[in-house]
Amino acid sequence: MARVGVHPQGRYLIWLGLGLAGCVGGAGETTISPDGDGSLRPPHDASRVDDLPATCAAPAPGCPCAGTEGAACYPGPPGTAGVGTCSVGRLSCEGGRYSDCRLAVVPRPELCDGQDNDCDGQTDEDLVDCTPCGANCRLLGVGAGAERSFNEGQAEGGSIRVTPEGALTLEATEMVLNDVWIANTDEGTVSRLDATTGRELARYPSVIERPGLRAWNEICDKENRSKGNCPSRTAVTMLGDVFVANRAFGAQGTVTKILGAACPDRNGDAVVRTSADLDADGKINLYDPDEFPGQADECLDYTVDVGGIDGVLRALAVDPFFPEGEGSIWVGAFEESVVYQLDASDGELLRRLDLPLRPYGALLDHNRVLWITGLAGFDDAIVSVDTAQGTIGPRIPIVNPRSCSQPNAKGGYGISIDSVGRIWVGGWFCEDALRYDPIHESWLAVHLPELGYTRGIAADASGYVWVAHSNEAYAPYAKVARLTRFRAEDGEDRRTYLLPGQSETIGVGLDAAGKVWAVSRSSDHATRLDPATGAMTHHPVGRGPYTYSDFTGYALRTFIAPSGLWSLPLGACPQEGRATWRSLRWEAQVPEGTRLQLYLRVADDASLLPFAYRYGPFASSPTDLDAMGVPHSAYLQLEVELAAADRETAPTLRWVRLEAECPPEG
Repeated sequence: MARVGVHPQGRYLIWLGLGLAGCVGGAGETTISPDGDGSLRPPHDASRVDDLPATCAAPAPGCPCAGTEGAACYPGPPGTAGVGTCSVGRLSCEGGRYSDCRLAVVPRPELCDGQDNDCDGQTDEDLVDCTPCGANCRLLGVGAGAERSFNEGQAEGGSIRVTPEGALTLEATEMVLNDVWIANTDEGTVSRLDATTGRELARYPSVIERPGLRAWNEICDKENRSKGNCPSRTAVTMLGDVFVANRAFGAQGTVTKILGAACPDRNGDAVVRTSADLDADGKINLYDPDEFPGQADECLDYTVDVGGIDGVLRALAVDPFFPEGEGSIWVGAFEESVVYQLDASDGELLRRLDLPLRPYGALLDHNRVLWITGLAGFDDAIVSVDTAQGTIGPRIPIVNPRSCSQPNAKGGYGISIDSVGRIWVGGWFCEDALRYDPIHESWLAVHLPELGYTRGIAADASGYVWVAHSNEAYAPYAKVARLTRFRAEDGEDRRTYLLPGQSETIGVGLDAAGKVWAVSRSSDHATRLDPATGAMTHHPVGRGPYTYSDFTGYALRTFIAPSGLWSLPLGACPQEGRATWRSLRWEAQVPEGTRLQLYLRVADDASLLPFAYRYGPFASSPTDLDAMGVPHSAYLQLEVELAAADRETAPTLRWVRLEAECPPEG
């Protein structure tokens, strides 16, 4: 599978910054048309009775529908569909109602472009002196209704697809992931829970054993630094695979990859042997080899050494945009003050970067910036890493006006990101949650008095932040089990939940349905909370669950949006010579909170196109390429970058037209 990021031949494909705030409160949809009359039109509001069509005898916007059914639609004049550039669109079934008609092309004023824009069967009629680019004009089209298909291009990024109508878009429902992955540090295992039922689906060793590595089931002994792999952080990929970081105090730290699906038959016996709850009791029996195959589990993909002896691997984050494969993994070695980048497909080391702090937690934002937090009392700071360039930002001290329970501590433990790209950290020795705004370079401290140390932290798509409390902030620091929710914008609208029967709540995360999961280390349980009702259920996992990273993949899929790059090399002139690139036109639908941008590269040798200068992005259709200084050349590469706000809303490029003038023949 391809990805967007650093091209293997050395070019950088830059992740697009998204206005994610716009998608929190609802999204409009912008249609950019070739004549430049981009219109902004709100979607049909099916929740209003007076907004429904007068009749629903046939599929129409706002009419009831079921399942995923769709229907053809055409809002243009009768008899024009299928004539010239005009074509039908589609109604989709969303929330039990048909959407507005999308992707339909209706008659527009005629343009001097060699197309029948008004769909009357004539081309460029009534246009005075219409000679698009002289006698040697060439029109190159890609997409719906054009001579070439988007399928002919190269897609980098697993989300890109071509619709049945021939348009280019991102996969809106690529995969529904609803598993909870919890590292059991005292047992050396990883539990996989079904977020819908809470049942434990499987349990895996946190390492694949080999000479030089500790056995998977040795007890974690942090104080003596002599036993156990001590797994702690888990990171879930877009495809549903999971990575686990093993701290291995006093020994070799490792990262293990566990496949979430499509596990291979590694021993060739025609059966994929893997952990499963065969007796349907909701938990895995470690002493039943059929439920827990251990080292024979064929979903264990690989284990790799990372860093040196006693490096203590802690921070862990997924980068889905690195090219040529499945993405990459960033893992921090606490005692080394180093972060390592690994190829997710095989664990190969890609980069080693020295940090100005000891990494404790990590996450990636939508700009492909890696944010790393230190641990309170050791490094009360955060730092950023430009993952495209491999450069380290300045050490940013955590600003908290309050004095925490440990001298000189200002906070730092778990880390999360909210819908507008602000970074949140738990306070650990503080009863605070702390927010850093990268745009304004400012801090906000949310004080949560008498609730206990703050550790794991997670933001939801509704504008709230959730914090786990593990211990009282005063002697004898008794263990507690609490969750607090507050508004991300100002820290207000607070609500605290007590977790009955649980103890030492360290981690918190969200699942695909918006339910909140809390991980209580001293209770060997994970708790599922329904924010709407307050209802809780407790579900057993392995011993010593110690996970407070993005253990469901929610932040990755919700705030670190899918993206992709599509490209196609083109030649305009049948005879030898350099083309004059005249204009670029396109038609696209770009919902609020998404981005679609077009670029061009030119060269006289097609093999040099990937290394050529990149012109763009082009903001409006049509664009005069000659006036913008795009050089004459024999070949051109068209590139399209797409980025989506979530897995439900994506931009769509219907077609692209390039106008070129070739040298006179003969």
